[in-house]
Amino acid sequence: MKKETGTKILWALTLFNAVILLSMIIVWACHHHNHHGRGHHGGSHHQGAHGSYNPVHQGGRHHQKESRPIPELTGTWSGTNRTISDLKGFKEWEKTIHITEQRDRRFKGHFTYVDGTKHFSGIIYPGNRSFNWVSSDSKGYNHGRILGPDTITACYVEAGEQSTAGCAELTRQDDGE
Repeated sequence: MKKETGTKILWALTLFNAVILLSMIIVWACHHHNHHGRGHHGGSHHQGAHGSYNPVHQGGRHHQKESRPIPELTGTWSGTNRTISDLKGFKEWEKTIHITEQRDRRFKGHFTYVDGTKHFSGIIYPGNRSFNWVSSDSKGYNHGRILGPDTITACYVEAGEQSTAGCAELTRQDDGE
């Protein structure tokens, strides 16, 4: 009886290892096909969930081209900020931010509010659709989306005693320059 149990266990382990090996081969084959698939062999380019991936074949290697140039965010942006917090409830007010300098994906700026002026530093993520900025004297984070050349959203979230969440859709203002 023990010999039968040992044999069954050995067969089960062998089958389990075979399934694992087969799974690894399938994953490798799918990855290999996606990396060297139709775009490499003359078909259409790869499509992703958020736009196209257009590999460029150079010397046997694929390189992803930037789908769009890095957006220029410098300028004055204004719009209505809508927030909710435990302390202040639902609030709305006009918000204006100034992005004063940008180098490649990095930028900095400031805005003025009831308690003073906040200076921030930010980054545009690869893909050129979203950004974040932070301030040394804030506990929260500002997450943004680039909706168009002159329209962005900026959403602030902060946890803790002064938990707050809010968003503003901001439009670039003509600075008269």
